[in-house]
Parts: sequence; C-alpha cells; structure tokens
Amino acid sequence: MECKNCGFPLDDGVLVCPRCGTEVQLVSDYQVFGDFLDQHLGKNDKKRKNPDPVTQHNGPEEIYRVSRMRRAEQKKQKKRRIRLAILITFVVAAATIYGVLQLNIRYQNESSYDYQMKRAETAYADQKYDQAYERVQKAIGLEAEDADAWLLKARILIEQRETDKAISALQKIIGLYPNNASAYELLIQIYEGKKDTDAIKSLLSDSSDKGIRAQFADYISDMPKSDLKEGEYDDYQTFSLSSEEGSVIYYTLDGSIPDEKSQVFDKKIRLDNEGVTVVQAIAVNQKGISSDIAQFTYTIAFPVPDPPKISPSSGEFIQGMDAEIQIIVPDGCKAYYSFDQMPTSETGTRYTGEPIPMPEGEHTFYAILVNSQGKSSYAASETYSYSR
Repeated sequence: MECKNCGFPLDDGVLVCPRCGTEVQLVSDYQVFGDFLDQHLGKNDKKRKNPDPVTQHNGPEEIYRVSRMRRAEQKKQKKRRIRLAILITFVVAAATIYGVLQLNIRYQNESSYDYQMKRAETAYADQKYDQAYERVQKAIGLEAEDADAWLLKARILIEQRETDKAISALQKIIGLYPNNASAYELLIQIYEGKKDTDAIKSLLSDSSDKGIRAQFADYISDMPKSDLKEGEYDDYQTFSLSSEEGSVIYYTLDGSIPDEKSQVFDKKIRLDNEGVTVVQAIAVNQKGISSDIAQFTYTIAFPVPDPPKISPSSGEFIQGMDAEIQIIVPDGCKAYYSFDQMPTSETGTRYTGEPIPMPEGEHTFYAILVNSQGKSSYAASETYSYSR
C-alpha cells in the first residue's frame, strides 16, 4: 500500500504517512462518497492532496498533532455528510410522497363527475370543442343519466356541426326528463333551422307536460272550430271555421286530407247537398306550425212533403155540376199533375193555381208536390167519371 499523497510505501496498519503526515484512507468507497459530498459542500480537495510543504519535514510530534487535527476535521466532515445524507433522504422521500399524492389527486379527479364537467365547461367556453367533448363524455360515463352533461354534449355537437347526434342527445334528455325546458328549447331551435315544422309539431304533441306546452304555446297551433254543431239537418246549412288570430285555415269537403294546398277558408261554407258531408280542416299559425286535423260531420236529409190534397174527392159528375179540379199547394212547394199516370216534375204538368176541367169519361187524376229542396212527395189521386 502506498500513500495517496506522496507515494511513500506504507506498512499494513499505518494510519499516518511518516513522510508527509497524510492520514491513510482505509475505506476507499467511503472516501469516494466523501469526495462527492465535498464537491456539493464546495470543499477544495487540493488542500488534502497538496498539503503544506513545511509539514513534510516536521518531526513525529508535529506529524502526530497534524494527524489529530485531521481526524477531528474528518469527524466534522463525517457529521456534515451524515446530515446532508439525511437531508437528501428527506427530500427524496418528500418528493416521492408529493408525487404519490399528485397521482392520487389526479386519479380522484379523473373519477370525479364535477371535475370532468368543470373542465368540459371551461373548454367549451374557450371554444376548444374537441377537448370539451372528450371531458363531457367522461362525465357521462360517470353519471350516465345526468341532464346537464347530455345538454352540454348537445351544445358541443351543434358547434361541431354534428346536428343529428345533437338531436339524439336532446331526445335522450327528454326521454329521461320530460319537463326539461332547456332540451325542448334547443331541439326546437335545431328544427327551426332545418325548417322542419312537422318535427316541432310532433315534439310538442307528444309532450304530456302542461308546463312545457304552456311555455312553448307559440309553437302549438290549435285545431279549427266550427260554429255549426255536428248532426243531422233537414235544410241547407252554412257555417264558419275559426282558429287563433293570425292563423290560416285550410279545409276539404271531399274526405281528402287538408294541407296548405287545400281550399283556404275566407267565407262561410254552404252545405247544399243532401247526404253526409265530412269537413276536415287544419290551421297553420304564424310560425308555420300546422294543427291536428279537425273533423266535422254533417248530414243533410231534406224532408219529403206530404202528398197534396185534391178537390173534389172521387165521384161521378155530370154537366152542370162543379166539375173542376183544384190542388192545395203549401208554401215553398210546387205541384205537378197528370191524368191516368204518375207525374214527375219532368213529365207532369205544372199546376198554376187555376182550376183544371174534368175530361169526359172516367179518369184518374194524379198530383205530386215538390218542395224547395227538390224532394217529391208521393202521388195523391182521385178518380172522376164525367158525362155531359
């Protein structure tokens, strides 16, 4: 073994070099760690490697004194190194604990619905829609039926021009929460943009929530109403249709489904055909929303007049007797007659009110009445035998 300072050969067990007085380092690894600490403590190892040249020529006593001083200094350095090692250990432990805590916090945040929603809302406000969508999807994964998360998702999808997906998200909310006005409002806005009035009508028609229907009443068109009660009538009828102010009413009388190409109601409707008439009508409000179809059924059955009364009654008549025939015609009717055959309004003779002379011989006189609706009565008849 040699002295690391001056290279002087040393015997085993020697603690101090007899030539230069340098303390012998028995544990090299410890010295390496000490050199590392000395570097961080700012120590200059040149003093150890280059001792004062005077000490090289001092005697044993001086060498012994220097040796004790060096041992004392080494003890101090050892204590400093121990303290530094403890400090480094503490710092490393603290950093490890901090890292573990941060990982735990991050894990808890990733599992927190509120945290994900807050991040999603912030990203949405900053127009970072891809990030917002990713966060809101995580929130929905944590709270699958939360309306706020689905509503935010719909808003993000609208900004991303994913309209169909936004509609599905809003329908999901309405399915879970039928009274969620925000979902209805946003969905109606989408349908308005698409000019899909039928979708708006269907959406609100399917809602059983009175509050929702009241809040969006402007988008609901009331069915038309008729001022003529449904039923059967024995004369011509006229009636009017009405709806909310600003609406346009379209109707049909032939059983077809009314639409905006049908007849517009602008004056009273007259029913002048006998039989059953089914009136169907819709109202289209100012927002272009059509109502459900209103239907009114009317039956016109004109009465058949009673057979007319004929004077005189059947009998035998001779010259000089009152041999003239008269027909009693009620107001609103016309009478037609003929001899020996049933008359109609086309084949019979119109009775003018003047007496009709009896023809000679035996004949049967027939008469009918036709009322103002064109209904014919059964024929009345009398048989006369007239001779001169």
